[in-house]
Amino acid sequence: MRKRYDLNNSIILFKRLFGIIAVLIIAGGLNTEASVVKADGVFMDLSQSQIVAEMGAGWNLGNQLEASTNGYPSETAYGNPIVTEDLIKAVKAAGFKTVRIPVSWLNYIGPGPYYSIDYSWMTRVKEVVDYVVDNDMYAIIDLHNDGAHSVSGSWILTDQSDQDAIRTKFSAVWYQIATTFKDYDEHLIFESMNEVGVESANDIIRANQLISSYNQVFVDTVRVAGGNNDKRWLVVPGWITNIDYTTGDYGFTLPMDYNLSSQVPSGEKRIMVSAHYYTPWEFAGSEDDIVTQWGDMADPGKSIFWANEDYLNSQFYKLYDKFTSQGYPVVLGEYGSIDKSSADAMNTDSRAYYANTLSEYAKIYGCVPIIWDNGFNGNYGFGLFDRQSASYPVTQPEIIGAIMYYYGNSSQLTISLNKTSMTLRPSDEPVTLTATLTPAGAGDWVEWSSSNSEVASVDRFGVVEAKTAGTTVIRAAINGQSATSTVTVLPYTETTIYEYNENNSGTDFSTSDTTWFTDAYDRDLITIKYAYTDVTKAGWNILGWGATVSGTWGNGPVYAASTTEPTGITSVTTTVGELKTALGISSGSEVSFLQLVAYNSGQLREIKLIQW
Repeated sequence: MRKRYDLNNSIILFKRLFGIIAVLIIAGGLNTEASVVKADGVFMDLSQSQIVAEMGAGWNLGNQLEASTNGYPSETAYGNPIVTEDLIKAVKAAGFKTVRIPVSWLNYIGPGPYYSIDYSWMTRVKEVVDYVVDNDMYAIIDLHNDGAHSVSGSWILTDQSDQDAIRTKFSAVWYQIATTFKDYDEHLIFESMNEVGVESANDIIRANQLISSYNQVFVDTVRVAGGNNDKRWLVVPGWITNIDYTTGDYGFTLPMDYNLSSQVPSGEKRIMVSAHYYTPWEFAGSEDDIVTQWGDMADPGKSIFWANEDYLNSQFYKLYDKFTSQGYPVVLGEYGSIDKSSADAMNTDSRAYYANTLSEYAKIYGCVPIIWDNGFNGNYGFGLFDRQSASYPVTQPEIIGAIMYYYGNSSQLTISLNKTSMTLRPSDEPVTLTATLTPAGAGDWVEWSSSNSEVASVDRFGVVEAKTAGTTVIRAAINGQSATSTVTVLPYTETTIYEYNENNSGTDFSTSDTTWFTDAYDRDLITIKYAYTDVTKAGWNILGWGATVSGTWGNGPVYAASTTEPTGITSVTTTVGELKTALGISSGSEVSFLQLVAYNSGQLREIKLIQW
């Protein structure tokens, strides 16, 4: 059995590290010159439910401050331009309240024993943090790729032999960061590390024990760094932020918070747990066009059936049961899905539904969802904004709207529909209602419902299908705001336009009231019944249409009776559209007169309009 990293070891190590920190401060080796007192200087003590509500939905400033070249961080190394405050303002305008700022430190950390952080890099990190907190948003900073095996200069590695050296450096780095930002208020949150631990499955317990020891060092170090750090919210992950290996019996333990401020109410925590969600990876991150949809309603041939809504719910419940219900909020530090819309037109809708469902369960289970954005738009990109444009427009309004359905500010949101009423028949092709949201960054994700789905149904994309005669109200709702469209479904009808009787000869039907015809749908049917009265004229007694269209008379189709002895009444059926075309009637035409005449002993018996 592997030896667990127990509490006594943690206390002994902290005492050793604290001694090192004291020496470093006296020697002046730690870089604390960038410390800035924020103007307000007031730290709000927020409870678990308050901090989760205040942080709302978050966004990752991905592929920027964690980007690097040859072991040195560079915010433009992965193709994104320099971060500006206008970008952060665009993110805020879209409804996000938290920005996670992944930061790599790597070779900007000097050698031991001081491990001094490059002053210019610390200053730049502070500038970006200020962009966020100055706009009244929450900022999270971490040690991001310092624990990534694939990145040059990484050093938070659970498979290295000298773990004491890693913990010593870890403490020195976090002490400098915490001291730099010590006077920032509750809007700044520290996250100990990112996705650390890539060892084999057989070593997960050992890796988790080491990660737990790093987290303990992190909490101990930050708490004694002065200012507001003894009450600041801190985030700690388990093995590669995996939900199963963080919630299960795999060696992960939460750090003890020995030096938490006495100002924090008794029983309240100031530690959060980090988890990431990219499940199923085949949909969320795999750069191929095989799995492009997600959820129970997805095309089975384009989705992974097991990783559906129920699975997401069960994973989030594990986080709730293990941490949230015990007073430790969960930060879903990364989630999202890449763009495969070039291969599947339904991919964008599926990505939005994925984000919407995750946001729903995050809300239910008291988590803070922070979507991943790497700044790349296009095939296989995670981008939600165009960082290459000075105005930073939203590129995925459907996805942002899906998130803001649960996390948006309803007081700033309005919704309208392109049709406030519709008249349909059961045989009509489905009609799509379009919802317009203001501000535009809210996206196009709405929840659709029908007050009577037996009359007309509506799917989650606003597609309305008439079912049976009646009236229903289609409602589009988002974040407490709604708009409606009244749908009237007409029944099947047969209207008699003309009928032969003893008061007419049956030789002529003419009318200047043509609206029954011009207002009918093109697919509606006109049936005509007729006969002839003189057998000697069989074959050349006829019916002929005529109409005055926009002031000009024109002849239309002609129908001839049978050439054989009449055994009954002859019938002919035409669509309204066919007859309009034959008479030269278009959508803008004015029809002032319509006529159907029987010639050569023909006899008109009946004209009916059939609609459904």
